[in-house]
Amino acid sequence: MTARAPDAAQARFSAVLLADLADWSVQLHARSFTRVSVEMLLRDLRRSVPSALGYTLALGDAADLARVTITVADEKLLPAQVGSTITFALPVVQGTSATATFYAAEQQAFDELAVLLAGSPACGPDRVRLDGAPATDVEPGVDGLADHTRINYAIGILLARGLSYEESQRYLHRLADHFQTLEAAADHLLTGVGD
Repeated sequence: MTARAPDAAQARFSAVLLADLADWSVQLHARSFTRVSVEMLLRDLRRSVPSALGYTLALGDAADLARVTITVADEKLLPAQVGSTITFALPVVQGTSATATFYAAEQQAFDELAVLLAGSPACGPDRVRLDGAPATDVEPGVDGLADHTRINYAIGILLARGLSYEESQRYLHRLADHFQTLEAAADHLLTGVGD
């Protein structure tokens, strides 16, 4: 990877972009985001990397909750439009994982950011990957949030029945063992079948 020293990378990638990423770590953990935060990250990414096309943020969860991905771009990105990508882990609480993938039209557009992130204690060199074009089209949109919302509503039903949050989670996981997925267990509670 050819890149400038971290000092030059820090100058190019504004503190504002890095602050946006820190904010997103918190928002993804809470599975909550606003239209303003979505637009701000794209705006600040484009200020740092003029050829930036968009980004994907993804949250996984050790508790087997639905994976939530948020992809922001002006239009569907075809592999031929993307010259470079960078994927890196965002710092979140234990038990969850969050990654960001940025897309740019220019090749090597993220080399400086990779140097900066690899040298940061929150990320580190083994959690940053530079690539070229993605293998498939990148569609803007949100995936997985509806499944997560159904699970939260199901937990809300159990809370209303007098269970604690931890008891509600355990109960839902026992149901998931029977119904094969948390989403199916949540649907069972939401429809009230057999309750």
